Amino acid sequence: YPLCALAVSDERPVSTQSTWVFIRAVVQAICTVSGWHSSILLNNGDSVAIISTFPIISTVGAWMFLHEEIGYACAVATCLTVIGSTIICRPKFLFPSLSNEDDRPGALGIGLALLASLMLALDLLVIKRLKDCHPLALVLAFCLGGGLAGVATAFILFEEWVLLPNLLQVVLITCVTIVGLTGQVCGVYGAQNLAVSFGAVLKSSETIFAYIFQVIFLAEPMPDLTVSIGVVLVISAIILIAVNSKKKKVPNCVAARLRLPRHTGDR
Repeated sequence: YPLCALAVSDERPVSTQSTWVFIRAVVQAICTVSGWHSSILLNNGDSVAIISTFPIISTVGAWMFLHEEIGYACAVATCLTVIGSTIICRPKFLFPSLSNEDDRPGALGIGLALLASLMLALDLLVIKRLKDCHPLALVLAFCLGGGLAGVATAFILFEEWVLLPNLLQVVLITCVTIVGLTGQVCGVYGAQNLAVSFGAVLKSSETIFAYIFQVIFLAEPMPDLTVSIGVVLVISAIILIAVNSKKKKVPNCVAARLRLPRHTGDR
């Protein structure tokens, strides 16, 4: 097992840990290929809107396989973030008058986008399952699975290669690498220590930052009322599930204090 060195845990055997780490590498490979091809076969808004349904899948999966409780607040927050992300993306099949993109056949693209959504949800479940695993092992699995799948896809799809990139390309590649690895480390650590539903809602908020960066760096138009409503819904979902998670922690802390043994000899 190539990833055993970082996957050692006191609670589970090394072989079990490394198997789940290998599963994450496979999941990332499938997610990379399916997400890439869905963005090619579908309009960008349609692809992102379908993939953004992963919080619902991950929440249901956590309830089924990890026995996490799903309260009303969690269910409402999950639905709000999916609706908000969809409104921000404004897919053509829901907002035909607001989208200027050309129609493209989407049968295969829809299937690949749904597969990418399923893989994102499964990835959160695997990370939570490996909450005692070293985060670097999971980051390495992401790099191996997603990286190899990305390279293979590039070899198949692209005919022209830049063998000697210029200085700007080298700087951009370096920045993307640093930002991507930093996001992976923070995301894995957060997913290991948060409930799956909470982590899924937070991860789906990346749609907001993507739109903000498009406005700042890619000269996209300022958000209109529709996008603003979507942003408000996603932010409301984050606040709702954060407050609900904090309320759950307070009774647990009180119960833990009540279970502490009393030392009668200290009187």
